[in-house]
Amino acid sequence: MKLKHDCIREVLLVIESDLKLNNVLDNEDLENTIKNFSREDIEYTVKQLTGAGYIDAEFYMEGYFVKHMNFSGHNLLDDVRDVEVWRETKAKASKVSSVSIPIIQQIASSVVNKMLGL
Repeated sequence: MKLKHDCIREVLLVIESDLKLNNVLDNEDLENTIKNFSREDIEYTVKQLTGAGYIDAEFYMEGYFVKHMNFSGHNLLDDVRDVEVWRETKAKASKVSSVSIPIIQQIASSVVNKMLGL
């Protein structure tokens, strides 16, 4: 499967907005909220974000549940949250055939720095 950058951003946004302290979001919560990606895309994204340490989630036969977003997940989301930053980040990343999540984060960070005049 292909890891979709827009799905990563969307999953992180939903986790941040819908996950309450000492609670969980299950696969149905995410799938009912995120309409523009398939169930498989969302689950694959959650698995990859978990494996990379951006979120904590547990998987079982019938699905999964997200326990929390880690500090690195918050950092990634903060870098790509702004719609204009995200558009410019994707435009820059599209110049090559594929870009990793850490590179996406570096591009977004440089876009933010440029917007702030840093």
